[in-house]
Amino acid sequence: MRGAIRDLVARRLSEQIATDLLPPDPAEATIDWRTLLVLDAAMPFEQLAAAYPALLAPSQRKQRGTWFTSRELAAPTAARTLAPLLARTDSTPLRIVDPAVGGGTFLLAALHELRAAGLPARDAMRCLHGVDIDSTAAALAALAVWSAAELPPADLCDFKSNVRAGDGLLDLPAGTFDAVLTNPPWETLQSTPDAIARVARLRPHFHHQGPGKLYTYRLFVERCHQLLRPGGRFGLCVPASLWFDRDAAPLRDLLLDECRWEWLFGFENTQKLFPIDSRYRFAMVVGEKGGRTESVKTAFGRTDVADWAAVSPRHTLYGARELRALSPASGAFVEVEDARDLDILQRMARAGRR
Repeated sequence: MRGAIRDLVARRLSEQIATDLLPPDPAEATIDWRTLLVLDAAMPFEQLAAAYPALLAPSQRKQRGTWFTSRELAAPTAARTLAPLLARTDSTPLRIVDPAVGGGTFLLAALHELRAAGLPARDAMRCLHGVDIDSTAAALAALAVWSAAELPPADLCDFKSNVRAGDGLLDLPAGTFDAVLTNPPWETLQSTPDAIARVARLRPHFHHQGPGKLYTYRLFVERCHQLLRPGGRFGLCVPASLWFDRDAAPLRDLLLDECRWEWLFGFENTQKLFPIDSRYRFAMVVGEKGGRTESVKTAFGRTDVADWAAVSPRHTLYGARELRALSPASGAFVEVEDARDLDILQRMARAGRR
């Protein structure tokens, strides 16, 4: 049963392609086979990639941080991230990467944007790159993107080197990408022997993490900045602690002082946008490497993905100076509903300093 996903792929393509994409992986033993057996062998690869997290045993799903982003969240994030790049007159092919590619949802959204901008399917697919520590997820992501591009199997054989198993925190070449789109794992690196060894490997490469434990999403936010060329753009899905946790202050400084941070669009999970606690909060973050932030378009407490997909999402413009004035010690965002709330906070802060 260990090669069941490989068998599904082989039935659609060939045994050789399936084996190349999905070499024997002991971790596959953690899959819930009862769920896998009811999958249709003809299921589109995009659906199979999206269904993969539900096949994992719960302990493995949490350990790997396998909570894939929905198309409804990924699509507007990719559109806002890539639009300025696609408007440029430079004809050099873009390099777009997801360093925690999962089921490939962000790469699929990027493929759609590239095709809509007029790129042929083969050229658009070659712009896309991704890695994931879960080799099965990476293989399914490659299959999903290739299938969406509607290209022959020979193109899949070439593309599998673009989207593959790997460590997004260490393996990709820094400073070589025009855009990063990702929803990284939101886990804490624990005190197990393996985690201690991994922390020792990672610490020297990251300088905006703050004291204490390492959190995977914070590492990936900094890694996204490292991966980008000057003027490169990022679109990220991150947990709420990015905007208020004191220990995340070095990351906020990075986004404010070395980037043009454009969007912080916050959601509450009451509609189960992710299959985790409904009280969980997260945000879509968009910006550009280089320059300095003057203001951030913010929204907090949204529950409907249609709000983010709107042509002009309702937001509050949060000035960087206002942010520093309201939270001088850590640069934490105080959640506001509209500009009136922000004005009240500023007047209270000024009165408190008299």
